[in-house]
Amino acid sequence: MIKKVLHIVLFLVLSINIMAQSSDRDTYFDALNFIENSQQDSAIIVLKQKPECDRCMFLLAELYYQNGEVLKSVDVYKKLQANAPQQAFLELARIYAGLGFPEESVFYLTEYFELKNPIYYSEIISFSEFEVIQKSQEWKEFWSERRYSNTELRLEEVAYLIDQKKLNDALSILELLNNSSQKDRIYFYFADIYFKLNNFDESIRYLNLLLEKNAANISALEMKMKIQLENKNFEQAISSSISLMIADSYNPEYIFNHASLLFKSDRLDEAEKYINTYLDFFPDDEKANYLKTQILTGSQDYRQALINLNLLIGKNPSKPQYFIERGDIYYLLESYRFAADDYSMALDIDPKSAHAWTYYGNCQYYLNNSKSACNAWKRAAGMKSGEAVKMLYKYCE
Repeated sequence: MIKKVLHIVLFLVLSINIMAQSSDRDTYFDALNFIENSQQDSAIIVLKQKPECDRCMFLLAELYYQNGEVLKSVDVYKKLQANAPQQAFLELARIYAGLGFPEESVFYLTEYFELKNPIYYSEIISFSEFEVIQKSQEWKEFWSERRYSNTELRLEEVAYLIDQKKLNDALSILELLNNSSQKDRIYFYFADIYFKLNNFDESIRYLNLLLEKNAANISALEMKMKIQLENKNFEQAISSSISLMIADSYNPEYIFNHASLLFKSDRLDEAEKYINTYLDFFPDDEKANYLKTQILTGSQDYRQALINLNLLIGKNPSKPQYFIERGDIYYLLESYRFAADDYSMALDIDPKSAHAWTYYGNCQYYLNNSKSACNAWKRAAGMKSGEAVKMLYKYCE
């Protein structure tokens, strides 16, 4: 009986925790949507309602900083020191540097370097705020001391060499470092180099070694999925996509990308669920609304697909693909006049579309306009449309 009660209590605690995380994520997404629509004040209002959500607070602090409310930004970052000290210390050092307070900036940099795996020196000085204090005595004294291990300095060199596409030189250094304790960075750099060399098997091997140590390594999961997509292993890519959504539930792009993968894998019902989740938070996202339209078309829900396309065209009539998509639906429904009008609109925007010329020709043929049909097929044949070539030989002199 006691075990049963404990099980129920643990289940309730876990459920409440999951619901809380979901609520935090929803608030974070709402804020991102407000920011996307230049409604920063509304984003700040919703974020302030979630002081227990670290991701929400980091976004709030950055918003304050961008709005020039520096003291409020500092206050939020200081509260974040308890749960996320590394990022909070670096942000505070950056802000105080920008304000021209080298003593305070160096204090937080010192705190930051007490923790493991600091970012490289080249990354630190890439923040424009640190330029303000680079001539100060505090800054010079700070960097006069040793801040990085020999391994970290060599790994920064590896990162530079990879960026300069000197991959063999980078590999040579990594081979010497392979027995060091910095396994995460070493495995990732090996994987990155082999990926750039198109040696996907070796890249995957190092990514798997890295993911055995840290299954939630975002960079490794992203690269692994990229390789799986290159190899057309869509089911494996879908699995990696799920891992990414679990590893970082606060990144809405992972939801969109998962819907896109499911669509390409012809798992349309699942794709629609995920794109609907994304659109619940970002209803005006043009790219997502177009993917939703493609999913609807694939599911043969032509009525709703046409409604969506009408809305997309109303908001952005400069995209030829929207007219082609709508034309294709009308063509399937044998509404050839409507289809021809849409293909014509698409060709006004992009006269180099072989698909639009081919199907414009087909529509004209079914509308008994043989001369127009043949002219359109000739244009499409010149763009190497095999279907247009067949129609030319079959119906035109």
